[in-house]
Amino acid sequence: MGDEARFPRYDLDSSIAVARVIHERGAGGVVSSDELAAFLEYSSTANGAYLYRVAAARLFKLIMGQGRAIQITPLALDIIRPDHPESAVRARLDAFYQIPLYRRFVEANEGKELPPVPHLRNALANMGVAEKEAPLALARLLDSAEQAGLFKTAGKRTRLIRPSLTDRPIESSPAEQRGPRVVEVDQPTATAVSRFPKIIEGALDVLPNDRQWDEDEFTEWLDFFERALRVHYRLPRTKRTELSMR
Repeated sequence: MGDEARFPRYDLDSSIAVARVIHERGAGGVVSSDELAAFLEYSSTANGAYLYRVAAARLFKLIMGQGRAIQITPLALDIIRPDHPESAVRARLDAFYQIPLYRRFVEANEGKELPPVPHLRNALANMGVAEKEAPLALARLLDSAEQAGLFKTAGKRTRLIRPSLTDRPIESSPAEQRGPRVVEVDQPTATAVSRFPKIIEGALDVLPNDRQWDEDEFTEWLDFFERALRVHYRLPRTKRTELSMR
C-alpha cells in the first residue's frame, strides 16, 4: 500500500489524546518511547496497539521525534491550547487533511450525498486501499471526519462540508478586562505571570535541559519554533514550512 493509500488505524481524537499526554505529562513537553507507552497504559513499546496508535499520531502530524525525544507539533498545540476560539477547529481540519487518502476522499465527495457504505468501501479500494482493509479504513475516516467537524453542517453523516472559519481573538473575561491582578510583594506564594503566548511557551518547553542536541534535532526544533511563531503572529506559511509539515 503506497503513501497515497495509507490510513491511520486510530481516529483523530485518539491521536490527539497521544499528543495531550505528551504535553501534560512529559518533562518539558518531551517524553521517551518507554514513558509514552507507560502513560498510554500499554505493556511496552513493542505492543502492536501502541505502535499503531503512535503511527496514527504521526500521520496526523501531531507528534514528531523518536526514541528518547518525542514531542508534539505546533499543529497539536493549536488543538490542545488554542489562542483563538476557532484555532482548534482549524487545526483539527488541518490534521485530518494531513492524510492524503482522506483529502482525496473528501475532494471526491464534498457537498454530495454520500452513497451507501459498500460503495464507499469500493471507492477506497479504487484509491489503493486493500479490499480487506477497506472496512477499517472507512470507519476510521468517517470517525475522524466527524471529529474534524466535516459533518457538523449537515448534522449527520450524510454530507461532508468544510466549515467556514474566521480567526477572532478570545474574548477576555470581566476580570481580565480590569487588568492583571496586582500581587503584594510580601506574598511569597505569588504566581509569576507568563511572558509569552501559550503556543510560544509550548515551543520553548521542548528545549533540552542537559542533554546534547544532534544536528537533525536542532533543525527540527527550529522548524517547530518558526511554525509556532507563524501561528501566533498570523504570518503565512512559506514553502519551506509547508514542506516541513509533510
